Amino acid sequence: MANVTLMEYLQMGPFNVPINPPTNPGPNTMSDMYNHSQIRNLGEWEQFSLPTIINLMADTTIPWDPFINSPPTSIAYDDALRHEISRQTMKKLAERRLWP
Repeated sequence: MANVTLMEYLQMGPFNVPINPPTNPGPNTMSDMYNHSQIRNLGEWEQFSLPTIINLMADTTIPWDPFINSPPTSIAYDDALRHEISRQTMKKLAERRLWP
């Protein structure tokens, strides 16, 4: 299996998943645990720059592992999105363990 750069791999990504219109805000769509007031200080992170990230992704190679093109399911809420990400990720991890 040929290697590809991390940049190439991330640009291919999973296929589009249809998204339902947003639901009315409520306890299922908002969290009272986090908000902007929890940010206490800001600072510069000089090593975290676009050129650094692009170079890192161009220099890093990983085994080619294409996403499977299957009919996507509709996503209406956060848990459905988490489930879809887990489903796609766990399948890939399982395949890598079986066939390294």
